[in-house]
Amino acid sequence: MPAARWAPAILAATLLLAGCGGDHGKTATTPPRTFDFEADFGSELPATLATGDPVRISGLSVGTVTRVTRSPSGGGVVAMRIRTRHESPASPGIWVVYTDAQVAVRPRIFLEGDWFIDLDPGTGSFAPLGNGDRLPATRTRVSG
Repeated sequence: MPAARWAPAILAATLLLAGCGGDHGKTATTPPRTFDFEADFGSELPATLATGDPVRISGLSVGTVTRVTRSPSGGGVVAMRIRTRHESPASPGIWVVYTDAQVAVRPRIFLEGDWFIDLDPGTGSFAPLGNGDRLPATRTRVSG
């Protein structure tokens, strides 16, 4: 009988600890302190945009393109992984991507490569984007 009395407390403690890992919403393939998301592009993606191209916020490299899937109509989906923690002297802290984020594919400067993803992470007035979520084509564009 004493074990039955402790069962609800043990269950509650287990559920509480499981939810306090600090990487809420992560999948088994998402490393700690990173965030995976996708962006849907309705306009044609550059042919040379590729896995490994950088993702930047305000010019600071924060991640990479992890997959580019092109659709027959010319658009496609770009998957990205960014670091969630950064140590910028101007603003150390945590990157959060919100549902009002903007994503642009931009040409890189001479000798730097072909393309990069310019990510405006959005504002705290909107909900955070969940790990693995996709931004709609209305929030993306191709420049250059």
